[in-house]
Amino acid sequence: MTPERLTALRELCEKATGGIWESDGLRVFAFSDASDDPEHVLYIASLKFTNDTNVSVEESIANTELIAASRQVLPDLLDEVDRLQEACKMAVKALYRCNEVMSLKQVAEVGIIGEAIQHCQAAQEADNDNERN
Repeated sequence: MTPERLTALRELCEKATGGIWESDGLRVFAFSDASDDPEHVLYIASLKFTNDTNVSVEESIANTELIAASRQVLPDLLDEVDRLQEACKMAVKALYRCNEVMSLKQVAEVGIIGEAIQHCQAAQEADNDNERN
């Protein structure tokens, strides 16, 4: 995923209605305060069945549940991407320090570690390219 896409997703999260989103199967909603007071409900989306609706009721209910769940999960996933990218950068730096003891080719020959090294190197090169542009 490109840095631009990650930034765009973060911006969507920041612009969207805050709070914990819930679904009752027909609507997606949040509360404008910490209470469950119906007067403080913010309706985000609701299902509307018409003659031209081409998804089943079950799919529509699952869609509202997915929308509500995504609001809570997406920021956490973006944070995890950031954490893993940083860990990858640190691993690449550690591997280059390790290179003083043995060559990366020797390290790469130990199997899955070699795959991780290749993935980290590709990510580092992509970061370097993005920084240059």
